[in-house]
Amino acid sequence: MEQQLFPPDQSAARSRGARRSQRAPAVPIDAERRHRMIAEAAYYKAKNRGFGGGRDMQDWLLAEQEFEAGA
Repeated sequence: MEQQLFPPDQSAARSRGARRSQRAPAVPIDAERRHRMIAEAAYYKAKNRGFGGGRDMQDWLLAEQEFEAGA
């Protein structure tokens, strides 16, 4: 069987795009889980910038904003 590398089949690309646009139903997240998820995201933001001091609140607020936006 020969594997097709270039170019991708347009109908396959359209069907993949359709699947990507479908979102799973929203699952309620309790306050404790929400807090843990935001804390983890804020941790990785701090880690990615080398844990430079004084920006922990900024990391938290950005992580919280992204969480609320569904990012």
